[in-house]
Amino acid sequence: MNFTPRDYQQMIIDHIATHPHSFILAQLGSGKTAATLQSFKTIKPKRVLIIAPIRVAKNTWPAEIKKWDNFSKYTHAVAVGTPKQRLMAFTSSARIVIINVENVSWMIENCAKELGGFDTVVIDESSGFKNPSTKRFKAMKKLRAAGFIKRWILLTATPTPNSLLEAWPQMFLLDQGQRLGKSMTAYKQRYFTSDYMGYNWEVREGADPIIRSKISELAVVVENYSGLPDRVDLTEEVQLPKQAMLQYRQLEKDAIQKLGDDMITAVNAAVLIGKLAQIAGGSVYDENSNVHHYHDEKLNALESLIEQAEGENVLVAYNYQHELDRIMKLYPHAVNVKEKGAIDRWNKGEIKILVAHPASAAHGLNLQDGGRRIIWFSPTWSNELKMQFDARLHRQGQKDQVYVHTIVATDTVDERIISAVRNKKSAQEILLETVKKYRS
Repeated sequence: MNFTPRDYQQMIIDHIATHPHSFILAQLGSGKTAATLQSFKTIKPKRVLIIAPIRVAKNTWPAEIKKWDNFSKYTHAVAVGTPKQRLMAFTSSARIVIINVENVSWMIENCAKELGGFDTVVIDESSGFKNPSTKRFKAMKKLRAAGFIKRWILLTATPTPNSLLEAWPQMFLLDQGQRLGKSMTAYKQRYFTSDYMGYNWEVREGADPIIRSKISELAVVVENYSGLPDRVDLTEEVQLPKQAMLQYRQLEKDAIQKLGDDMITAVNAAVLIGKLAQIAGGSVYDENSNVHHYHDEKLNALESLIEQAEGENVLVAYNYQHELDRIMKLYPHAVNVKEKGAIDRWNKGEIKILVAHPASAAHGLNLQDGGRRIIWFSPTWSNELKMQFDARLHRQGQKDQVYVHTIVATDTVDERIISAVRNKKSAQEILLETVKKYRS
């Protein structure tokens, strides 16, 4: 079967061909992997290094290369596994080497000689490099500075899922600071303001269009394209039992009373919001990682939604291990996406309930052939994970209308998390709103 690009995919191909450094901002499920592979026929790279999330590296890129006859001559090697296995991939004659982001630092330290043979780098889901303080970004910064890679291609659907601050590291890998500044500090000082503690950074008035304009010099944006069926988002509300709600309110109140204004940090906020979200879900970890059970309302709602699906295959997202444990106890035949062969079995229609943590299945996995229904056991406050996970089913190749259900405990932090994702607020901002409620 030959790959024939659609009009919007041809935009990607043409942009890569005409820009040595290109930023591909393509809507989830738009087929940017195949379009990028097709672009190689035009740019004719000597050797390509592809860096992607682990499951995308192991499954998506190899599957796309094998799927289309156009790419049958693209020899490839996947550099995952043991150090010996990774090194074998780099020392092979494969024209394309694919490595996961977690091993980028190892690659820089151990494959300096082999890297000299590459002239093109593709970073799939470049938002994985949005934090300039991480080892992976610092490693890529070294590779960028070396100068022998002539073409850089960044792919993402969510370049700045939480803030425009996240644009700087990705743009730096493309142009070494020519457009947004040589450092994150310089970028912040020029385009942002912060509160007196330096925690919350807001874009200066009038800076937003300037930043986006500079990004657009290297970017092509693919937002609207045909071929996707409708998607319906539904909320399944549950009420916490009286005793569980009393315990929830007491924990919330006690925690707020212990916090001074100078203690409302991002870390403290994440911990408290996480505890409240766990209680809303039914169980919570204590400081010794013991699980305390409160209620089964969400589990009952999950059971009801699966029954209503009337035999359809269902993809279930969980956030905590104790949620997974309870789901698996209720449905022993459910399969974790991490299990060997689970993705192939799902896409063949052999799995009725596939469970996945959004962080392990958010990027790149093609699950659209196995079903059309997603159930979030609890909401996530990561806008990026939410968008990416939902796009596992609502993507190119999906033939049916997609349903995305989210189970929400009313009058709890669940509702504030959904609002925060919609408005790109942080856990710290959620906590500040909660503090105001108790102190007003």
